[in-house]
Amino acid sequence: MALIPIEFPQRLQSPAEAEAFYRKLGDRRVGVRGFRTSDPRRIERLVSAIEPGHDSTINFETGLLDLRGWARLEALAAAEAEYLDIHAGGANLRMWPAQAKVYARLPIDGIEGVSAAFGAPLRVGENRHGETTVMIDPVVGYPLAVAITTPDRGVAMQMFRALGDARLSRGYVMQASEPAKQALGPFLHGLGATVHVTLDVQLELARELATVCPDLKHDWQASLVLVDFPDGRIHGFLKTPNTSDRDREQWLARVRTAVPAATSRP
Repeated sequence: MALIPIEFPQRLQSPAEAEAFYRKLGDRRVGVRGFRTSDPRRIERLVSAIEPGHDSTINFETGLLDLRGWARLEALAAAEAEYLDIHAGGANLRMWPAQAKVYARLPIDGIEGVSAAFGAPLRVGENRHGETTVMIDPVVGYPLAVAITTPDRGVAMQMFRALGDARLSRGYVMQASEPAKQALGPFLHGLGATVHVTLDVQLELARELATVCPDLKHDWQASLVLVDFPDGRIHGFLKTPNTSDRDREQWLARVRTAVPAATSRP
């Protein structure tokens, strides 16, 4: 299936117009994506917009995990989210509700260093300790030389901290529960990271976010129609095989009926 881009010639002038536009299309919720910022107040507002039970992804980049930061990360890891993924130094932490994985480079002191971090002797190959498995492949490794799989979040955090370092390069949290949402705010605040989001929200909340962050680029999406902010561009895609002139005109006509009369041409 191919996607053929299509654009409406007029622009929406405000988030309020965008809200009215999507309501006429029959939508009550939209996906919002973007809002890239390092402003703590704006980050706090974006995190507070998470609605547990609806899709959300909070992406963060380039932060520093000090002692308080590690404690905040442990609190975040202890609170369930659909998925958590963090890279720090040579280690990658991945967490689901029932399982956690850590991938890491082999430390300078080799297998002995991994054994010291784990608290038990380990060897090359597969090591099983209860429900935890530690795979060590110094030559190839996938995706890195050390791979830990465990249902124990404490073990995962212990190995991630020992095999990574304090400089976080990137990470994201998907579908945070209410406890994870409450832990995420302090974690990001202390991290000093840059954040951008993807959220499924009610139209009223999308309008509020766009209004309080008017300079931050983002888009709304629903009904196969996207609106870019802050320029108000309306566009979308036709999916093959429905890309004929008739399909194009039907898309334009549907958008035309929902666009407020006062919108402007670019």
